[in-house]
Amino acid sequence: MEKSQIIKLTVVLYRVTELFPKREPLKFSLRKKANDILAEFVLYSADNPVVLAKVDKQKFLMRILNNIEVVQAFFSLAKTQDWLRPENFLVLKQEYSKITEQVRQALAVEKETAKKEVITRVSAVKEPIKRESPVREQETVAISTSPAGLKSRHKQIIKFVKSRGVAQVKDVKEILPEVTKRTLRRDFDFLLKQGLVQRRGDKNMTEYLVR
Repeated sequence: MEKSQIIKLTVVLYRVTELFPKREPLKFSLRKKANDILAEFVLYSADNPVVLAKVDKQKFLMRILNNIEVVQAFFSLAKTQDWLRPENFLVLKQEYSKITEQVRQALAVEKETAKKEVITRVSAVKEPIKRESPVREQETVAISTSPAGLKSRHKQIIKFVKSRGVAQVKDVKEILPEVTKRTLRRDFDFLLKQGLVQRRGDKNMTEYLVR
Protein backbone atom coordinates (compact mmCIF):
# COMPACT_ATOMS: atom_id res chain seq x y z
CA MET A 1 0.00 0.00 0.00
CA GLU A 2 1.85 3.07 -1.29
CA LYS A 3 1.03 6.75 -0.83
CA SER A 4 1.20 7.38 -4.60
CA GLN A 5 -1.56 4.80 -5.09
CA ILE A 6 -3.87 6.66 -2.68
CA ILE A 7 -3.07 10.02 -4.25
CA LYS A 8 -3.87 8.79 -7.78
CA LEU A 9 -7.13 7.26 -6.59
CA THR A 10 -8.10 10.51 -4.85
CA VAL A 11 -7.41 12.47 -8.06
CA VAL A 12 -9.58 10.04 -10.05
CA LEU A 13 -12.40 10.43 -7.52
CA TYR A 14 -12.25 14.21 -7.89
CA ARG A 15 -12.50 13.92 -11.68
CA VAL A 16 -15.35 11.43 -11.57
CA THR A 17 -17.39 13.52 -9.12
CA GLU A 18 -17.24 16.42 -11.59
CA LEU A 19 -20.07 14.52 -13.31
CA PHE A 20 -22.31 15.12 -10.29
CA PRO A 21 -24.72 18.06 -10.25
CA LYS A 22 -22.82 21.29 -9.50
CA ARG A 23 -24.14 21.82 -5.97
CA GLU A 24 -24.82 18.20 -5.07
CA PRO A 25 -23.79 17.69 -1.36
CA LEU A 26 -22.75 14.09 -2.07
CA LYS A 27 -19.96 15.37 -4.35
CA PHE A 28 -18.33 17.27 -1.48
CA SER A 29 -18.99 14.48 1.04
CA LEU A 30 -17.20 11.98 -1.22
CA ARG A 31 -14.24 14.31 -1.73
CA LYS A 32 -13.96 14.99 1.99
CA LYS A 33 -13.90 11.28 2.81
CA ALA A 34 -11.30 10.66 0.09
CA ASN A 35 -9.17 13.44 1.58
CA ASP A 36 -9.60 11.94 5.07
CA ILE A 37 -8.40 8.56 3.79
CA LEU A 38 -5.34 10.18 2.20
CA ALA A 39 -4.56 12.20 5.36
CA GLU A 40 -4.86 9.18 7.65
CA PHE A 41 -2.59 7.13 5.40
CA VAL A 42 0.06 9.87 5.30
CA LEU A 43 0.08 9.99 9.12
CA TYR A 44 0.36 6.20 9.29
CA SER A 45 3.03 5.83 6.61
CA ALA A 46 6.80 5.70 7.12
CA ASP A 47 7.08 9.23 5.67
CA ASN A 48 5.61 10.61 8.88
CA PRO A 49 8.54 12.02 10.94
CA VAL A 50 6.64 11.36 14.17
CA VAL A 51 7.12 7.85 15.59
CA LEU A 52 3.68 6.49 16.39
CA ALA A 53 2.79 3.99 19.10
CA LYS A 54 1.26 0.68 17.99
CA VAL A 55 -2.15 1.66 19.34
CA ASP A 56 -2.08 4.94 17.36
CA LYS A 57 -1.20 3.10 14.14
CA GLN A 58 -4.12 0.76 14.71
CA LYS A 59 -6.45 3.76 15.19
CA PHE A 60 -5.33 5.30 11.89
CA LEU A 61 -5.88 2.01 10.05
CA MET A 62 -9.33 1.56 11.58
CA ARG A 63 -10.34 5.08 10.53
CA ILE A 64 -9.13 4.40 6.97
CA LEU A 65 -11.31 1.26 6.87
CA ASN A 66 -14.34 3.15 8.20
CA ASN A 67 -13.92 5.99 5.70
CA ILE A 68 -13.57 3.60 2.77
CA GLU A 69 -16.77 1.87 3.85
CA VAL A 70 -18.57 5.24 3.79
CA VAL A 71 -17.09 6.07 0.36
CA GLN A 72 -18.31 2.75 -1.03
CA ALA A 73 -21.80 3.47 0.33
CA PHE A 74 -21.74 6.92 -1.29
CA PHE A 75 -20.75 5.31 -4.60
CA SER A 76 -23.77 3.01 -4.41
CA LEU A 77 -26.03 5.98 -3.72
CA ALA A 78 -24.55 7.96 -6.61
CA LYS A 79 -24.98 5.01 -8.96
CA THR A 80 -28.74 4.95 -8.31
CA GLN A 81 -28.87 8.57 -9.53
CA ASP A 82 -27.03 7.77 -12.77
CA TRP A 83 -24.30 10.29 -11.90
CA LEU A 84 -21.53 7.74 -12.39
CA ARG A 85 -20.76 5.82 -15.52
CA PRO A 86 -20.87 2.07 -14.81
CA GLU A 87 -17.22 1.59 -15.77
CA ASN A 88 -16.10 4.45 -13.49
CA PHE A 89 -18.09 3.08 -10.59
CA LEU A 90 -16.60 -0.39 -11.10
CA VAL A 91 -13.00 0.88 -11.25
CA LEU A 92 -13.34 3.05 -8.14
CA LYS A 93 -15.06 0.26 -6.22
CA GLN A 94 -12.36 -2.26 -7.15
CA GLU A 95 -9.47 0.08 -6.29
CA TYR A 96 -10.90 1.01 -2.89
CA SER A 97 -11.58 -2.68 -2.23
CA LYS A 98 -7.90 -3.42 -2.89
CA ILE A 99 -6.89 -0.74 -0.38
CA THR A 100 -9.33 -2.19 2.13
CA GLU A 101 -7.66 -5.60 1.89
CA GLN A 102 -4.18 -4.10 2.23
CA VAL A 103 -5.23 -2.07 5.27
CA ARG A 104 -6.74 -5.14 6.93
CA GLN A 105 -3.49 -7.04 6.43
CA ALA A 106 -1.48 -4.14 7.89
CA LEU A 107 -3.87 -3.95 10.85
CA ALA A 108 -3.46 -7.67 11.55
CA VAL A 109 0.33 -7.25 11.56
CA GLU A 110 0.14 -4.26 13.94
CA LYS A 111 -2.12 -6.16 16.35
CA GLU A 112 0.13 -9.22 16.34
CA THR A 113 3.24 -7.11 16.95
CA ALA A 114 1.55 -5.21 19.79
CA LYS A 115 0.44 -8.52 21.35
CA LYS A 116 3.99 -9.88 21.30
CA GLU A 117 5.34 -6.68 22.87
CA VAL A 118 2.78 -6.91 25.69
CA ILE A 119 3.74 -10.54 26.39
CA THR A 120 7.43 -9.55 26.47
CA ARG A 121 6.77 -6.68 28.91
CA VAL A 122 4.66 -8.87 31.20
CA SER A 123 7.37 -11.54 31.28
CA ALA A 124 9.99 -8.92 32.12
CA VAL A 125 7.86 -7.58 34.99
CA LYS A 126 7.17 -11.01 36.46
CA GLU A 127 10.82 -12.08 36.67
CA PRO A 128 11.89 -9.70 39.50
CA ILE A 129 8.80 -10.67 41.50
CA LYS A 130 9.83 -14.33 41.38
CA ARG A 131 13.26 -13.47 42.76
CA GLU A 132 11.85 -11.33 45.58
CA SER A 133 9.28 -13.83 46.83
CA PRO A 134 11.77 -16.23 48.55
CA VAL A 135 13.22 -13.31 50.51
CA ARG A 136 9.92 -12.38 52.09
CA GLU A 137 9.07 -16.00 52.70
CA GLN A 138 12.35 -16.71 54.47
CA GLU A 139 12.07 -13.57 56.60
CA THR A 140 8.60 -14.64 57.67
CA VAL A 141 9.87 -18.10 58.60
CA ALA A 142 12.65 -16.62 60.70
CA ILE A 143 10.25 -14.44 62.70
CA SER A 144 7.81 -17.24 63.35
CA THR A 145 10.41 -19.92 64.07
CA SER A 146 9.38 -22.14 66.88
CA PRO A 147 12.18 -23.07 69.40
CA ALA A 148 11.03 -26.65 69.11
CA GLY A 149 11.74 -27.01 65.39
CA LEU A 150 14.91 -27.06 63.32
CA LYS A 151 14.39 -25.36 59.94
CA SER A 152 16.24 -25.96 56.69
CA ARG A 153 18.10 -22.67 57.06
CA HIS A 154 19.38 -23.77 60.47
CA LYS A 155 20.78 -26.90 58.85
CA GLN A 156 22.50 -24.73 56.23
CA ILE A 157 24.08 -22.61 58.97
CA ILE A 158 25.29 -25.66 60.91
CA LYS A 159 26.76 -27.24 57.77
CA PHE A 160 28.53 -24.00 56.83
CA VAL A 161 29.99 -23.40 60.31
CA LYS A 162 31.10 -27.02 60.53
CA SER A 163 32.88 -26.79 57.16
CA ARG A 164 34.75 -23.68 58.24
CA GLY A 165 35.40 -24.72 61.83
CA VAL A 166 34.38 -21.31 63.10
CA ALA A 167 32.28 -18.49 61.57
CA GLN A 168 30.75 -15.12 62.29
CA VAL A 169 27.33 -13.77 61.35
CA LYS A 170 28.85 -11.77 58.48
CA ASP A 171 30.33 -14.99 57.05
CA VAL A 172 26.95 -16.73 57.04
CA LYS A 173 25.44 -13.62 55.45
CA GLU A 174 27.55 -14.31 52.35
CA ILE A 175 25.78 -17.62 51.67
CA LEU A 176 22.36 -16.32 52.74
CA PRO A 177 22.33 -12.77 51.32
CA GLU A 178 18.54 -12.60 51.39
CA VAL A 179 18.45 -13.03 55.20
CA THR A 180 19.16 -10.03 57.45
CA LYS A 181 21.94 -10.10 60.05
CA ARG A 182 19.34 -9.60 62.77
CA THR A 183 17.54 -12.76 61.65
CA LEU A 184 20.82 -14.70 61.52
CA ARG A 185 21.64 -13.66 65.11
CA ARG A 186 18.23 -15.02 66.15
CA ASP A 187 19.02 -18.25 64.32
CA PHE A 188 22.30 -18.59 66.24
CA ASP A 189 20.49 -17.86 69.54
CA PHE A 190 18.08 -20.66 68.69
CA LEU A 191 20.91 -23.05 67.85
CA LEU A 192 22.68 -22.10 71.08
CA LYS A 193 19.56 -22.98 73.09
CA GLN A 194 19.39 -26.29 71.26
CA GLY A 195 23.01 -26.97 72.15
CA LEU A 196 24.01 -27.33 68.50
CA VAL A 197 26.61 -24.53 68.42
CA GLN A 198 28.94 -22.76 70.82
CA ARG A 199 29.64 -19.03 71.01
CA ARG A 200 32.87 -17.36 71.89
CA GLY A 201 34.10 -13.77 71.81
CA ASP A 202 32.06 -10.62 72.26
CA LYS A 203 30.39 -7.95 70.11
CA ASN A 204 32.08 -7.68 66.69
CA MET A 205 34.44 -10.52 67.61
CA THR A 206 31.64 -13.00 68.30
CA GLU A 207 32.26 -16.36 66.66
CA TYR A 208 30.34 -19.63 66.47
CA LEU A 209 31.47 -23.22 66.15
CA VAL A 210 29.67 -26.52 66.00
CA ARG A 211 29.75 -28.68 69.17
